[in-house]
Amino acid sequence: MTNFASSDEPPDQWIDDIRPTNPRGDQYQSPSSSSSGAAATLAGYSWLDQSIGADTGGSIRAPATANGLFSLRPSWNTTSMDGIGAIYPDFDVVGILGRNLQSIHDLLSLTHDVDDVKEFPSKILYPEDFFPHSNKSQQAMVDNFVTVLEHFLGARAIRFSLAERWRQNPPSETGDRSITEYLAQSAFWPMCYSYYHTYEGFRKSYREKYGSEPYVGPVVRFRWGIGETVSQQDFHKGRAELQVFRQWFDANVLSSDPVTMSDAIMIMPYGMGGPKYRDAPNSAPSTSSTISEKLISPALQMPQLVIPTGQNPYGSRVSGRTEYRPIGTTILGARGSDLMLINLAKAALEWACWPTEVQTGPLMFELGEGVRHTADVAEGDSGDGKRLAPEENQGFSLNRVNAAISSARMLKPTQPLFRALRRLALTTKMVNGGFYKGNRTGSMGRHTKGGGYIIEWRKVRTYVAPANLAEFKVACFMMKDLHAWELTGIAAHPVYQRSTYPRPWRLCRRSDGPAER
Repeated sequence: MTNFASSDEPPDQWIDDIRPTNPRGDQYQSPSSSSSGAAATLAGYSWLDQSIGADTGGSIRAPATANGLFSLRPSWNTTSMDGIGAIYPDFDVVGILGRNLQSIHDLLSLTHDVDDVKEFPSKILYPEDFFPHSNKSQQAMVDNFVTVLEHFLGARAIRFSLAERWRQNPPSETGDRSITEYLAQSAFWPMCYSYYHTYEGFRKSYREKYGSEPYVGPVVRFRWGIGETVSQQDFHKGRAELQVFRQWFDANVLSSDPVTMSDAIMIMPYGMGGPKYRDAPNSAPSTSSTISEKLISPALQMPQLVIPTGQNPYGSRVSGRTEYRPIGTTILGARGSDLMLINLAKAALEWACWPTEVQTGPLMFELGEGVRHTADVAEGDSGDGKRLAPEENQGFSLNRVNAAISSARMLKPTQPLFRALRRLALTTKMVNGGFYKGNRTGSMGRHTKGGGYIIEWRKVRTYVAPANLAEFKVACFMMKDLHAWELTGIAAHPVYQRSTYPRPWRLCRRSDGPAER
């Protein structure tokens, strides 16, 4: 941990203590700052289950992305801060780091006052003020993750601009000022004021005992310097401005919900896309905007979940070979939606057969193909990186089918078939462009010579190839009045008519006769 829980990073800001070693990649990457020791040890030692640390302006989230871990910055004021060193009480929370989502869920349930809900919102917010990443590979991983959420929740991400939404409907207190102008000194400056005055007694005692000022690192010195210049009036003004921002955000962007705890989730970036060597000099300390990846969740007092989503290759100047940098994406929800965010992330990752646990050592995940450079895992896997083996002669994974069926219970039975399939078609594509309308199966014969299935719901029919059997099974599991035919060549054979709900069924082949109910 850095001195005074600061954002000092090696080599030239970490002076009096030896920095921890980041076990990822070539092991010469910066472990980040503040609670970096809590992150580096968890990423390096399998006998540790969780670690904790205070998060004011990124002390848990930054080490999580640098060291390749899951982490949660919880909702503000959901657990006691007694005995925990403070920087800014309006922002301070106890954050949790973990190698898997379940461990964070379990610890949070025991230590924080938040409700455990398994109903999820159907709205995904994508603020373009923060995207795209300058690193194209990192952005591709974000896009991949957003696609998972879109298909899992059955919703398109809403791309919008916070700045534009503010401009169109600003709070009355702001006048003609933009969101960045109004909040220019609302977060960082009050935080520095509190940081400086919190340690006033320490500095006084040190001077009385040693006759000099204590040595502190460059970042602490910079922030104390700002805090010394902020008046008490400006401190309270900044706090009032953030209260206006929270009320506006709740009314115009994202708010609480009695069922899902949050009426939406919001995608946010965090962390770098490329290497950051621990022997490379840092840039000079600087201020942080309220509307930034570091401060927006503290300013809004909302939970923010860091999710490792991939690993980005780079040519290491240390090892002389290709190494991999952990990449994370984050989601935010309304205050109190902490456990919902964890449950949602876990369910979505399992459904997509993405790992829900990271490994210790140089790699978060076993290497795989695709933009994430990560191998899929089997359903129920703890994240050891086992590859999925396709079911023999079917072109699909039985694990993927089972994961899809598990998640399908959240579908509404009245949803149109094409929406249900779009929601579930994460890893496979419908043959020849997808959906075909008509009253006769023969009109689709030219598309179905390889065999497969035709399904119909409310006079809408679509051809399903064997590789899309996962989606087919889920649709039939959930929907009333659904007819299915198995095809051989261009011939259609009625084998099943679904008229009851929600009893499960066994997929039958033409030779099997009627399906079991």
